[in-house]
Order: sequence, then C-alpha cells, then structure tokens
Amino acid sequence: MRRIRYGAPLALVVVAATACGMGGASDDRGAVSTTMATQSLPAFTPPATTSWGLAPQQPSTSAALPSALPPGVVVDRLDPTSVALAAARVWFGWDTTTDTSPYQAALRAAPLLTDACAKRLASSPPTGSPGQDWTDLATQRAQARVDAQLGAEDQPSDSESRAVRLVAVTQRWDATAPVAPRRVIAQIALIKTRSDGRWSVTSDAEGRCGVVTR
Repeated sequence: MRRIRYGAPLALVVVAATACGMGGASDDRGAVSTTMATQSLPAFTPPATTSWGLAPQQPSTSAALPSALPPGVVVDRLDPTSVALAAARVWFGWDTTTDTSPYQAALRAAPLLTDACAKRLASSPPTGSPGQDWTDLATQRAQARVDAQLGAEDQPSDSESRAVRLVAVTQRWDATAPVAPRRVIAQIALIKTRSDGRWSVTSDAEGRCGVVTR
C-alpha cells in the first residue's frame, strides 16, 4: 500500500542539509535521526542533481504520461504559487516500493506541465542505474512524505504571463529503518495560458524543464 502523504506547501531547490510537466501554454522556452543529511540529492544519471537535460522528443521511446495528478493533490491552476507547490510535492514524492527511480515521481507531475515540457520529460527517461543513494533508500523501502513551502529568499517579480517560484522542500520518510530527512530548494518557472488563465510549469531561461533544483 502506498503511504505517501503530501505535506504543507513548499518550493523546490537542493539545499545543503540532509536529507523534473505542463498545462497548455504555447511557449515552452519562454529511527529516526533528527540530523539532516549533508549529501545532495542524487541524479537519475550523473551529474548529481535532481534535474537532467531533456533530449528532443522521441515518440517511439516516450514513457506514458498520467492524465491526472495523484490522489489527494489539490491545486488551484489560477494561482502560480499553488501550482509550484503542488508540482514540488509530486516531483519529490518518491516511493521506492513501486518506483524504479525518481523519474517515476517526476512523470506523475506531468499534468501540471505545459504540453511541450511534458513531452520532453516523457521522451527523456534516465539510463543506467539510479545510483547508490536510491539503492540505499530502496533497501529500506523508503516512501517520502513531502513538505513544500515558499522559500525564505525573495521571490522574483511576476509578469502578466510568467512567474518563478523558489520552493523549499523537505522529504521525510516512512521506512523499515531510520532515514534522515532531506531538504532541497527548487526553482520552478511557470507560464499562464492566455485562453483560460491557467498556470503551468514550463522551461526556465536555460531551457531546463520541470522542477529544477538549485
């Protein structure tokens, strides 16, 4: 049985302490130890980050994208902050009892991404091993309980159709043995669809799609 519970609102980016989808926008550019781990979150493939470069879409190898968010995820698509926090919770909602890497959690956030970003994510599955860090979590059958909230940093100013949110994310774990909490800071770029005013996660200025850790 999945036991992931989504915590209070947060914002994403890897922070040094322990412990990658889109609506309909047309522009995709634009026990219990109380000690926090000092290790950064692992990459699906090197380098060691929770974001990765997305290759051009390859329909023949694309992963299936969900049409709906996981049960229990509530989001106001007219509010960029609500979208960013929900995306962060889903993105980092790792479940090593069913997922084979953090990529599966990222795919679950696809309904919150622009179409272009979601397609890039689906066509860019990781290769190779998810890394020793994931293996260690899987050994403990770890399931993340994610808390996300706006980071303490000043948030960038919004334009009429663009926004950026800095989200502080904490992963706590239900596991067979104590696993230290992990904290990250995520930078999430959003775009508003002119036709319906809905906000979606898009690519940032550097072309990175989804939830990008700093």
